[in-house]
Amino acid sequence: MSLLRRYSTHVMHHPSKAIAALVLLTLLFGWAASGVSFSSNEEDFLPTSDVAQANATVTKLFGSQGSAVTIVASSDANALSRDSLLSLLALEKDLLASDAASGIIERSYRSPTGIRSVASLVAQSLFAAEAFQAIAAEPGAYPGDAEAVQGDVLAAMLSLTPEDMRTIVSGGQYDLGLGGMPLTLTFAPYEPEMLGELIGASPFPDAFSFLISRDFDPEGGTAKRTIMSVSLAEGVPEAALVKGEQEMAALAENRGISDGTLTYRVLGDALVSQAITDASGKNIGMIMTLALVLVVAILAFVYRSIRDMALTILALGMAITWVFGAGRLLSFSFNPAITTVPVLIIGLGIDYGIHYNMRYREEVRKGLGSTPALIEAGSTVGFAIFLATVTTLVGFLSNVSSTVPSIRQFGILCAIGITSSWIVMVTFFPAAKAILDGRKERKGLPLVPAPSDKTRGWGWAKGRTESHGCPDPVCASGRASINRIVGLGAVASRRPALVLAVLAVITIAGAYEGLQLEARYDFRDFLPDGIEETRTTNIIFDEFSFSTEVITILATGDVADPAVLSAAAEAEQAALLSPYAVLSEPYETPLALARQLATPGSPTYDKAVAAWWQTADRDGDGLPDPSLDSEQITELYDLLFAAVPDAAGRVLHREGGRYTAMALRFPVNSRNGVLAPEVTASIVAASGPLEALEGGPLSAAVVTGGPAVQNEILSSINDSQISSVGLTLLASLLILTALYNSLKRSKALGFITLLPLVFVIIWTAGGMHLLGIPLNVVTVTIAAITVGLGIDYSIHVTQRFLEDVQTYETADCALCVAVHHTGSALFGSAATTVLGFGLLSLSIIPPLSQFGKVTALSVAFSFLAAVYVLPTFIKLWYGSAKKK
Repeated sequence: MSLLRRYSTHVMHHPSKAIAALVLLTLLFGWAASGVSFSSNEEDFLPTSDVAQANATVTKLFGSQGSAVTIVASSDANALSRDSLLSLLALEKDLLASDAASGIIERSYRSPTGIRSVASLVAQSLFAAEAFQAIAAEPGAYPGDAEAVQGDVLAAMLSLTPEDMRTIVSGGQYDLGLGGMPLTLTFAPYEPEMLGELIGASPFPDAFSFLISRDFDPEGGTAKRTIMSVSLAEGVPEAALVKGEQEMAALAENRGISDGTLTYRVLGDALVSQAITDASGKNIGMIMTLALVLVVAILAFVYRSIRDMALTILALGMAITWVFGAGRLLSFSFNPAITTVPVLIIGLGIDYGIHYNMRYREEVRKGLGSTPALIEAGSTVGFAIFLATVTTLVGFLSNVSSTVPSIRQFGILCAIGITSSWIVMVTFFPAAKAILDGRKERKGLPLVPAPSDKTRGWGWAKGRTESHGCPDPVCASGRASINRIVGLGAVASRRPALVLAVLAVITIAGAYEGLQLEARYDFRDFLPDGIEETRTTNIIFDEFSFSTEVITILATGDVADPAVLSAAAEAEQAALLSPYAVLSEPYETPLALARQLATPGSPTYDKAVAAWWQTADRDGDGLPDPSLDSEQITELYDLLFAAVPDAAGRVLHREGGRYTAMALRFPVNSRNGVLAPEVTASIVAASGPLEALEGGPLSAAVVTGGPAVQNEILSSINDSQISSVGLTLLASLLILTALYNSLKRSKALGFITLLPLVFVIIWTAGGMHLLGIPLNVVTVTIAAITVGLGIDYSIHVTQRFLEDVQTYETADCALCVAVHHTGSALFGSAATTVLGFGLLSLSIIPPLSQFGKVTALSVAFSFLAAVYVLPTFIKLWYGSAKKK
């Protein structure tokens, strides 16, 4: 406290210099913050772990799984009618004809146009069926063996243009040449009733199910919606990607208007990112505006002084500027979770300002001049604010232990914000008051607003009794209802058994509800409510049965070693037997690629690979013989790169002529993450043969990607919750115990002050479950925040009791006066913080809305615990200490 007194005295003697220094720092941080922009990046929420790092390695070495633009086509009648399919084909033609749209489409040997739709599948199926039927009708008429003819037909099928497909669907003729022999195919017009039988006879029947909504009726060939998937090329510049997706959206809208058959919704990463940025920017601007209005209204009511209100708002602006400037200098990512930091600063900054100002006014009313009153306020309530700042810092810095980058950055920025708020409030506010009130003092003007009644109360402190005799009516006196209500905590402390019984019942109920709280991570949670992209995403996930999830086994080391190839074959077979594997979509492994290239009739048939496979698989079981050596395996890998370099590069990585990594990619369905733990465990078990080679030919074998990363996020959420709460409680306990032991020779008082927060955490967890709010990467920070914010209220009550117990005769009296002295200010601080975070519930991003609700709830609980529970604990502690 003596240090704070000296600091306050120094500031009072040099107020202009103190303000100038703060303004200079604010300008510097403001310059740094000028480049801040908010964005939503899923990588910010990925934990720092072997699984996440392996996922980044897969993307770096083998390329990403590939993204796509999804176009949802809807019809009130039938999205599978002939006119609907023709509209889809017309849209496909539009996309391929547009330079902006076509320039970002990824084409491959499997999909020459890079576009897949039910219309193209129908046309290809009709083509294949008619071609094979015509060939079968004239056996021997076409040169080459059956497998070669089959390969030619499939190659022709894959090369069909949108115009060719339109001819097939409408009914017409197509001239096909096989080995130089003409073949004219005649097609009857497509009818929806044909679709069920067509799917059954199609070479890729399951592919239809991913493109048609779940309400599909096979007999009538009807469905309300269907999907067109447009594969996007990798490495496209961001600007070109945005322009291309915007062009696709425009073309789809125009096609829907011109045809009048289907309505289209377009969903792409660039469109979603831009929509989130635009919507979030507007929403955050609205929330901050409401927060400012709320702050002004509350400060006007509390202070009834325009000057004090303006000083507090200026101080808050400085602290927020420092935070964003520091975050920019630290190269932090400003994602949706970080948008909560300004609200936190406003809530805590107002707390500091109200406590400092109200104590200053109290000292002035005792007869002190402006400078002595400011020094006294700085050394008394300033010490309580300092303790609150330290423990709050601990609460937020505990998030540094998290493995999720966004949570770590959130904790650091909050710590910077809390420190900034404390520095500004104990420097700028008293310095400015010293200058302004010094002038008023010299002119003989009153320094603070006059009390509004004879009991010398004011505002929320109206009706405060100052009798040092402290009769029983003190605790119940006061004409202001706030004073009477807050004072009930001190009155209840006289019946500790009743308080503890009620506390036990509430806490047990909260624990029961809190134990049912579950962690959840769903990328859809971060999509703003009310925008078109969110509605489209929900339609896709709710109405279609398709999987975009791919789980990968990454093996690094000497992947040309025969033992590695044998283990990879075992892992591949085991993964395909997993109940979560989606067998209708192609999986990618070196052996799968080799088998495809070695299969006669395959569109990608390669004679060199086929020759190698014939000598390597002598028993015909579809697996290379175990007698192969590294040179033979290296030869196979070289052949794969020579035949299909892009496809080979997605499963093999070579450096300096050596093959050092292998990726086995399997499409799976985890029901949008619900079964992520089960899917991950299944593939981890399948990867066992490769993991057994770690420390030998392999340096590592890790299951990563999709559900594995999501499972890691869920685990990290639970781990972060436990570690941050544990660290916060332990560090806060050590700090408070050390300080109170040094100042008051009490080792228990720190524990007593902190104990109500343990109950608040339990109550908050129960409240979250009752409100249907899960633990996610944003709300997981709530326990540490509860301690960080809630400890402020407990410290103020304890610290004021320690002051008043030296003046009044009994603990009952000291508690009554302490609660009356601090309770009103605490109520004002809690109200502003609750209302401030309550504004976050208006956020259109669900996790931020949930965060606002839960934080407001925890702050309210912390206030209630400080004024109704803590007095009982303090009285029990004081009685025990007196006996010693």
